[in-house]
Amino acid sequence: MIDTDVSLLKRIGEGDTGALAALYQKHGLRLLNYLIEQTGDRHTAEEALQSTMLAAWHSASEFRGDSKVSTWLFGIARNQASKARRSHPVHLSLYEKPLATSDDIPDPTLVDAVQVALLQLSTHEREALELVYYRGLTISEAAAHLKISTNTLKSRLHRARNNLRKLLAKEGLNNASGI
Repeated sequence: MIDTDVSLLKRIGEGDTGALAALYQKHGLRLLNYLIEQTGDRHTAEEALQSTMLAAWHSASEFRGDSKVSTWLFGIARNQASKARRSHPVHLSLYEKPLATSDDIPDPTLVDAVQVALLQLSTHEREALELVYYRGLTISEAAAHLKISTNTLKSRLHRARNNLRKLLAKEGLNNASGI
Protein backbone atom coordinates (compact mmCIF):
# COMPACT_ATOMS: atom_id res chain seq x y z
CA MET A 1 0.00 0.00 0.00
CA ILE A 2 1.32 3.42 -0.98
CA ASP A 3 1.16 6.01 1.78
CA THR A 4 -0.56 9.27 0.99
CA ASP A 5 1.07 12.44 2.21
CA VAL A 6 -1.66 12.97 4.81
CA SER A 7 -1.20 9.48 6.26
CA LEU A 8 2.57 10.04 6.30
CA LEU A 9 2.05 13.25 8.27
CA LYS A 10 -0.23 11.45 10.70
CA ARG A 11 2.44 8.80 11.26
CA ILE A 12 5.11 11.50 11.63
CA GLY A 13 2.92 13.16 14.26
CA GLU A 14 2.94 9.83 16.10
CA GLY A 15 6.76 9.78 16.03
CA ASP A 16 7.34 7.45 13.05
CA THR A 17 10.79 8.32 11.65
CA GLY A 18 10.23 5.97 8.71
CA ALA A 19 7.29 8.12 7.63
CA LEU A 20 9.50 11.21 7.81
CA ALA A 21 12.06 9.45 5.62
CA ALA A 22 9.30 8.53 3.13
CA LEU A 23 8.04 12.14 3.04
CA TYR A 24 11.61 13.34 2.51
CA GLN A 25 12.12 10.79 -0.27
CA LYS A 26 8.95 11.97 -1.99
CA HIS A 27 9.42 15.75 -1.71
CA GLY A 28 13.09 16.33 -0.83
CA LEU A 29 14.46 16.98 -4.33
CA ARG A 30 11.72 19.48 -5.26
CA LEU A 31 12.18 21.24 -1.94
CA LEU A 32 15.96 21.34 -2.38
CA ASN A 33 15.65 22.81 -5.88
CA TYR A 34 13.25 25.44 -4.54
CA LEU A 35 15.58 26.25 -1.65
CA ILE A 36 18.63 26.52 -3.93
CA GLU A 37 16.80 29.12 -5.98
CA GLN A 38 15.56 30.94 -2.89
CA THR A 39 18.89 31.01 -1.03
CA GLY A 40 21.29 31.09 -3.98
CA ASP A 41 23.61 28.58 -2.38
CA ARG A 42 23.54 24.78 -2.29
CA HIS A 43 25.00 24.49 1.19
CA THR A 44 22.57 27.02 2.66
CA ALA A 45 19.71 25.31 0.79
CA GLU A 46 20.65 21.94 2.27
CA GLU A 47 20.65 23.46 5.77
CA ALA A 48 17.26 25.06 5.06
CA LEU A 49 15.94 21.70 3.81
CA GLN A 50 17.00 20.03 7.05
CA SER A 51 15.32 22.83 9.01
CA THR A 52 12.20 22.38 6.86
CA MET A 53 12.02 18.66 7.57
CA LEU A 54 12.69 19.24 11.27
CA ALA A 55 9.89 21.82 11.38
CA ALA A 56 7.61 19.35 9.57
CA TRP A 57 8.53 16.71 12.15
CA HIS A 58 7.67 19.04 15.03
CA SER A 59 4.42 20.37 13.55
CA ALA A 60 3.07 17.34 11.65
CA SER A 61 0.31 16.78 14.20
CA GLU A 62 -0.83 20.40 13.70
CA PHE A 63 -1.48 19.95 9.96
CA ARG A 64 -5.14 20.93 9.48
CA GLY A 65 -5.57 19.68 5.93
CA ASP A 66 -6.51 23.11 4.53
CA SER A 67 -4.04 22.57 1.68
CA LYS A 68 -2.07 19.78 0.09
CA VAL A 69 0.83 18.49 2.16
CA SER A 70 3.24 19.62 -0.57
CA THR A 71 1.87 23.18 -0.36
CA TRP A 72 2.28 23.06 3.42
CA LEU A 73 5.88 21.82 3.04
CA PHE A 74 6.72 24.56 0.54
CA GLY A 75 5.28 27.11 2.97
CA ILE A 76 7.63 25.82 5.67
CA ALA A 77 10.50 25.83 3.16
CA ARG A 78 9.71 29.40 2.17
CA ASN A 79 9.95 30.48 5.81
CA GLN A 80 13.21 28.58 6.27
CA ALA A 81 14.64 30.15 3.09
CA SER A 82 13.70 33.58 4.39
CA LYS A 83 15.51 32.89 7.67
CA ALA A 84 18.52 31.55 5.78
CA ARG A 85 18.67 34.62 3.51
CA ARG A 86 18.67 36.89 6.56
CA SER A 87 21.52 34.98 8.19
CA HIS A 88 23.46 34.22 4.96
CA PRO A 89 22.93 37.04 2.43
CA VAL A 90 23.72 35.98 -1.15
CA HIS A 91 24.64 38.00 -4.20
CA LEU A 92 22.20 37.22 -7.01
CA SER A 93 25.02 36.49 -9.45
CA LEU A 94 25.99 33.50 -7.30
CA TYR A 95 22.72 31.62 -7.86
CA GLU A 96 23.38 27.98 -8.50
CA LYS A 97 21.51 26.05 -11.10
CA PRO A 98 18.95 23.63 -9.64
CA LEU A 99 19.54 19.91 -9.88
CA ALA A 100 18.34 18.28 -13.09
CA THR A 101 15.19 16.25 -12.54
CA SER A 102 14.76 14.82 -16.04
CA ASP A 103 16.71 13.80 -19.11
CA ASP A 104 15.12 16.61 -21.13
CA ILE A 105 17.75 19.32 -20.58
CA PRO A 106 17.44 22.42 -22.83
CA ASP A 107 20.20 24.39 -24.52
CA PRO A 108 22.54 25.75 -21.81
CA THR A 109 22.76 29.17 -23.49
CA LEU A 110 19.00 29.59 -23.32
CA VAL A 111 18.93 28.33 -19.73
CA ASP A 112 21.58 30.88 -18.73
CA ALA A 113 19.72 33.71 -20.51
CA VAL A 114 16.45 32.76 -18.82
CA GLN A 115 18.13 32.58 -15.39
CA VAL A 116 19.68 36.02 -15.85
CA ALA A 117 16.33 37.41 -17.02
CA LEU A 118 14.51 35.80 -14.08
CA LEU A 119 16.86 37.53 -11.65
CA GLN A 120 15.80 40.87 -13.15
CA LEU A 121 12.12 40.26 -12.36
CA SER A 122 10.61 41.36 -9.07
CA THR A 123 10.64 38.82 -6.27
CA HIS A 124 6.85 38.51 -6.51
CA GLU A 125 6.96 37.81 -10.24
CA ARG A 126 9.83 35.33 -9.90
CA GLU A 127 8.08 33.45 -7.08
CA ALA A 128 4.85 33.22 -9.06
CA LEU A 129 6.61 31.82 -12.14
CA GLU A 130 8.64 29.38 -10.10
CA LEU A 131 5.75 27.93 -8.15
CA VAL A 132 3.48 27.46 -11.16
CA TYR A 133 5.88 26.59 -13.98
CA TYR A 134 8.89 25.12 -12.21
CA ARG A 135 7.35 23.51 -9.13
CA GLY A 136 4.16 22.49 -10.92
CA LEU A 137 1.71 23.89 -8.38
CA THR A 138 -1.75 24.78 -9.59
CA ILE A 139 -2.86 28.42 -9.54
CA SER A 140 -4.90 27.71 -6.38
CA GLU A 141 -2.02 25.93 -4.64
CA ALA A 142 0.50 28.63 -5.52
CA ALA A 143 -1.89 31.39 -4.41
CA ALA A 144 -2.47 29.59 -1.11
CA HIS A 145 1.28 29.13 -0.66
CA LEU A 146 1.89 32.85 -1.24
CA LYS A 147 -1.20 33.81 0.80
CA ILE A 148 -2.67 35.87 -2.05
CA SER A 149 -5.83 35.60 -4.16
CA THR A 150 -5.81 33.58 -7.36
CA ASN A 151 -6.54 36.76 -9.33
CA THR A 152 -3.49 38.46 -7.81
CA LEU A 153 -1.38 35.45 -8.75
CA LYS A 154 -2.75 35.46 -12.30
CA SER A 155 -1.86 39.17 -12.62
CA ARG A 156 1.67 38.51 -11.35
CA LEU A 157 2.09 35.64 -13.80
CA HIS A 158 0.86 37.78 -16.69
CA ARG A 159 3.26 40.62 -15.80
CA ALA A 160 6.11 38.20 -15.21
CA ARG A 161 5.69 36.48 -18.60
CA ASN A 162 5.49 39.83 -20.40
CA ASN A 163 8.56 41.17 -18.59
CA LEU A 164 10.45 37.93 -19.23
CA ARG A 165 9.61 38.10 -22.95
CA LYS A 166 10.88 41.69 -23.12
CA LEU A 167 14.11 40.85 -21.28
CA LEU A 168 14.81 37.86 -23.52
CA ALA A 169 14.04 39.90 -26.64
CA LYS A 170 16.71 42.40 -25.52
CA GLU A 171 19.14 39.47 -25.50
CA GLY A 172 18.18 38.56 -29.05
CA LEU A 173 16.06 35.60 -28.01
CA ASN A 174 12.90 36.59 -29.86
CA ASN A 175 12.02 32.93 -30.40
CA ALA A 176 11.21 32.41 -26.73
CA SER A 177 7.55 32.30 -27.69
CA GLY A 178 6.78 29.54 -25.21
CA ILE A 179 7.10 32.06 -22.40
